[in-house]
Parts: sequence; structure tokens; C-alpha cells
Amino acid sequence: MQYSEPINETLFASILERVKLPANIDRHFLYEIYLQSIDSIGQFSEKNHILEAQVINHIDVILYIVSEHLYHLSGPEHFEENKLIDNEGYQSLLLSAVVDKYLTNNHLDYRTGSGTSRFYPPISTLSLYLNFVLGMLSRLPKNDPSKTLVVDIMTKAFTIGKCVVDLLVGGFETEAFATWRTLHETECVLKVLSENGEKVQEAYLRHLTYGVAFRQGLGTVSSTDAIFQEIKIKMKKQGLKSKDMKRFIEYGWLDAIAEFNLVDYKYNFRDGLEAIAKLKEYSRWYEMSSEVAHSSPVLIYASSRYFGSVTLINLFESFFRMEKTFSEKLDSTLSESERANYQLMRKIHFRQMEYMHNREKANFLKEQEERQRLEKEKRAS
Repeated sequence: MQYSEPINETLFASILERVKLPANIDRHFLYEIYLQSIDSIGQFSEKNHILEAQVINHIDVILYIVSEHLYHLSGPEHFEENKLIDNEGYQSLLLSAVVDKYLTNNHLDYRTGSGTSRFYPPISTLSLYLNFVLGMLSRLPKNDPSKTLVVDIMTKAFTIGKCVVDLLVGGFETEAFATWRTLHETECVLKVLSENGEKVQEAYLRHLTYGVAFRQGLGTVSSTDAIFQEIKIKMKKQGLKSKDMKRFIEYGWLDAIAEFNLVDYKYNFRDGLEAIAKLKEYSRWYEMSSEVAHSSPVLIYASSRYFGSVTLINLFESFFRMEKTFSEKLDSTLSESERANYQLMRKIHFRQMEYMHNREKANFLKEQEERQRLEKEKRAS
């Protein structure tokens, strides 16, 4: 393999500027480590056919070097840089760390399953859209629950969606499916709160305070006692007992929804929140995901392909609903240029995403029909 030549020191310095390296850090020392790292990686690559078709990512090598060096400088020992860089032991340690981490993390990355390429169109398009939406959400005010509750939950939901994509790419299909379970729960909260207005949002926030009190997190005994007294009064009105307290704290805010009652619904996820959100069609997948999350035999002996497909299909469907909420609720908060960019994104990619979802679902159903046919033939023989 002919590995790429190292970049020159001028370009190296410009890259360091872009990563905002502190001005007092010795650039020349880092460049020397970089040259040695590229040489070591190249020598290793020539001896290992597994890497022969891969190109060295110089930016990643530089980021490993910078991160390692800054980490050692910021330690409790308060090393002076000039003493560190003159230490041959430190130079050797830094070089070994960079080369080993680059080769292992970038080219010999451990994957438990088949893994879905990040270049696979459904994955790359989802990533594109998730990054775009999260970028827009990052510019909005947040972490002020009384004013930004829906934005905060929406941001978390899209972030979880991005995490699911990353797990699929890494070959962690069952872990991705278990994480989709959290996304489904978060989506249900988002859907109910965004559709039912301020009264329900205020009730949700109050029950968040109940949860903090339940975990003794309010700080003072008197404030905690006052909250518990409030909880007991509300529970008594509903005819609940002390054993029901945790369920009431988690789901009692649903009382603020006009249609909610304890005859048709319950204080739980499946027969409460999920039902009110009108997403009970996902109960089957939620239950299966719960088995995976709780280390049942399904987790240990799961089919990577099966759970990869199920997760990707469900992720698409969660995304479509959340994106609809995003476009409806936040359109007025976007600037004219942001709105134009978003509409362009939708025009180019959204129809493609719908096509990809339908195609993935059709392929999955076809595979399951074929599997059932083969099993039926096997039993018959």
C-alpha cells in the first residue's frame, strides 16, 4: 500500500487554528509527533493487508495528538509543557497512544453485528436530516422548562434518534432497538404535550417536581414534606393508595388531559401515555424492545439483521412524526433564511425518505414471509 504523504507544517498549523488550539501550545512539537505518527501508521499499514485499501485520515490523527497532549497538560500534576516535550518517555507515550488509538478505533473498530454502512442511503439521509434539525434546534433558547419545555423534549428526542443511527452503523442492532424504546417513550411525551397545550405542560412540570421530591432532591425537609402532602391529597381524590405513588408521580400529569380517566386508561406507559398519544400500534415493538433492554434470551440470541431492520423502520416512522411536530411548532421561531433552508431540505430529501421507508418495510415483510415459508416447509418435511 502506498500511504499518503504527511501534510506540510503550514497546513498543519492552519488545522490547529481551526480546532482553536491555545496559543501557548508548542506547534512544532505537535508537528514532529504528527510526522512520526504518520510514518508509524504507514509502516503498519504496509505490513497488514486488512488496511491496504484504506487511506490515512490526517485530521483524525491530528485530533488524537492534540487531545492527548492537552489532556496530559490539564492533569492534576500541572506539568509544564517544556518539561513534558523534552521527556523522551512522554514523547514515546504520546506517539504510542496516537498510533494505537488511530489504528484500532478508525480501522479495526470492533463491531458485534453486521453493521449498516454510514453511506447506506437510508442511514446517510436520516443522519443528514437529524443533523440539520438538531443544528436548527441548537440556536433556540432552551433549558428554561416553563418556556422551552417542548423544545427541550424535542431536542432530546432527535438526539436519541441520532444515537440510534450511530448504534446501527456500529453494528449494535439490539442496543439500537433498546434505545428506540427510549425514543418511543420520549416521542409519546412530546406528542401529548405539543398537542394539549399549556395546562398539560404545567401539570407535566409539576410532576417533574414530584419526581425530584421522591428522590429527596429538593434540598430541604420542609419543601419535600410539602410536596408529599400535595401528592397525597391528589392521590386521595383519585382513590389511590400509597403503593400507587410512584405510578402517580410518573403519569399523574395525564389527569390534565380532558379525555383521560381511570376507567379507560391507567397510570402507566402502555395503557396511559402510549394510548393517549394514539401510538398503541407500537405496543408489540415496545414490548419486544423491553425484553431486549432487560437482557432476556431475545437479547443474547437475537438476529442482527432482523433487529436492524425493525429498528430502522421504526426510527423512520418516529422521525416522520417528530419532524411534523418540529415543522408545525417551530416554523414561527425560525428566521426567514432558516425557513428557506429548511423548506429546501424538505423538498430535496423528504420524499426520498418516504420512498426509503416504504422500500425498507417492503423488503422486511418479504424476508419475514420467506422465512415463515421455509419454516413451514421444514416442519412439513
